[in-house]
Amino acid sequence: MRIIVAPDSFKESMTAVQAAQAMAVGVRDVLPTCLIDQVPVSDGGEGFAEAVTAAWDASWQEVTTVDALGRPRTAGFGRTSDRAVIDLASSVGLEHIVPKERDVMRSSTIGLGHVIAAAVDAGARSLLIGLGGSASNDMGLGMLVALGARCLDERGGEVEPVPAEFSRIRRIEVEPARRRLEGVSITVAGDVTNPLTGPHGAAAVFGPQKGLFGPAITWVDGEVTRLAAVLGLSHWACRPGAGAAGGTAFALAAVLGAELATGIDHLARVVGLRERLEEADLLLTGEGTVDGQSLNGKAVSGVLRLACEYGVPSIVFAGRVRVDVEVFPWAKRDEALHTAIASETGPDLVYLVPDQLSSYETAIEPMNTYLGPERTSALLPNVAQAVTAGDRLLGAPLLISSNPLVCNAAAFRAAGVTTYPSTWDDVTEMAPRFTEKGMYALTYSADPGQTLNMSFYPLLWQAGGSVFDADERVAFNSPQGIRALEFLTGLARSNALEPDSLSAAVNTEQTDFVAGRSGCTWSIPAVDLAPLLGEENVVVLPPLKDERSVAYGTVGSLSLLRSSRNKEVAGRFAAFVTDPVNSVDYLRAGGYFSPTAGAAPMYAGSPVQSRVEQTLPNVRFGEPNPAARQVMGVLSPEIQAALLGQKSPRQALADAAEAAKPLLR
Repeated sequence: MRIIVAPDSFKESMTAVQAAQAMAVGVRDVLPTCLIDQVPVSDGGEGFAEAVTAAWDASWQEVTTVDALGRPRTAGFGRTSDRAVIDLASSVGLEHIVPKERDVMRSSTIGLGHVIAAAVDAGARSLLIGLGGSASNDMGLGMLVALGARCLDERGGEVEPVPAEFSRIRRIEVEPARRRLEGVSITVAGDVTNPLTGPHGAAAVFGPQKGLFGPAITWVDGEVTRLAAVLGLSHWACRPGAGAAGGTAFALAAVLGAELATGIDHLARVVGLRERLEEADLLLTGEGTVDGQSLNGKAVSGVLRLACEYGVPSIVFAGRVRVDVEVFPWAKRDEALHTAIASETGPDLVYLVPDQLSSYETAIEPMNTYLGPERTSALLPNVAQAVTAGDRLLGAPLLISSNPLVCNAAAFRAAGVTTYPSTWDDVTEMAPRFTEKGMYALTYSADPGQTLNMSFYPLLWQAGGSVFDADERVAFNSPQGIRALEFLTGLARSNALEPDSLSAAVNTEQTDFVAGRSGCTWSIPAVDLAPLLGEENVVVLPPLKDERSVAYGTVGSLSLLRSSRNKEVAGRFAAFVTDPVNSVDYLRAGGYFSPTAGAAPMYAGSPVQSRVEQTLPNVRFGEPNPAARQVMGVLSPEIQAALLGQKSPRQALADAAEAAKPLLR
């Protein structure tokens, strides 16, 4: 058996060579007779020069230089004949600066320039420079200055080439650096494909790793954009790979004429990785952190890609696995997400609920192949219906919830009511008993900011109605919708509904329900009430019934965007995290339920959650329509107007239907 051991460095822990040696020792302990081919790799970052030097059988020459903060240190380069290999990390890498001392605003690449100059002085006429692991975001100006360039202010005085001084720079003389490297060819092995500027640029993506946050990111990005213009090289700012090493790739390529190459691809050619894979039975690779950037030009992704080409099974070792999460605040979520999708800068996976799926349907890659027929067929029927369009599975269901009828046992005792309601008629009959005691039969959320999914829509569905018809026109103004709203307004007129919740958003803790002055609700989750009322007072019941018994719930799904550059990995990740076995702890921690039919009860020991779990087949998860959210926006204030006696139920729903017409396609 022949095993290739080809790890990258485990940053700030082991070099690639050390990692390969450690992995080889572990393999020999288990498989002492197997052949182990150690091929330490690097994408251009830490250990790149070491790996190439070994592959070239070159000599190593040390150089006295400075780190990113200008402090003396020793770095070096590998040289054979007239070619040399250098990596930025060995001189101005982040690993050489302890976290408490890191200051990206005062950091530069001057030290890299010293090493380049030393290699050229030693006779090198072909340079291979690995970029990665930098501590700076100086767009390579420090390197250029070390090679003879000058950054000048408006009076011609020299300016230190660090971000803190960028605003003072008005002119950059680069010709001395170009003359210094005349006749020298340069190949840059970069570890990323990010541009110099913008939301995916050097400051925005890599700045936080180096201590750059918040407004400082925007400021540095703006200054870098300006300085690219000062150089007359603005067109380079958006080039893939120009943002590598805090923009050092920009300086090398745009100013000095270097060729940009993907670090791992170049190294693979140097070490003959393809030829070695032809004879391999297994590949072991790895790095310190496997995350989104690992798939964006990093060594691990390159090695795995080659292994896949040759059909070699692979295992990845990682110090940690991290998924980059971007939070879209709910208030502006759809706006921000639509913008990101339109510009093809959206995430790989996005968390969506059913009434959002239709809005993004054209942007979603089906999840069928990633979940497979067995997982898909195991979904609860109402869940499958909620996330499917035709035969396309628009998301991998992660969780579901249910909002059945919840009653406060203490309030019922105080009102002297001994029977809990199951139908609309039961509520109407018990309401006077509560009002006689100065209490309310129901807490109903009617504030326009409250979602209709949790409040009015369950009554509409219970009456046999729907929000939209089969032709995607509004249908909430049907006789069923009118009957549902008349039921509510009748309770409001008789003072059976908690009045504060009809006109304002009331925190759960401040509701009359929690205070023991209201009997029932279906818009406050039972799991939120148990700590406030005590489990003994939380009575979970089937949803109310008119024509049918149905409650609102949600399905949280992970949807794969068509614009994703990592579809295979993202799809497999979604399948993994939504697996019923893998998600149990997450679901229990959040008080959610499994979307899988026949799943083992998750809350057998909880008298509250176990009862909620029993209502899952009675749940409806919204209605798919691209305008679902917008329709809520015009319907909600009309329902409130009816409850406050400002309009009749019929008129309120008619007005809402008219206002909704321009929203529908």
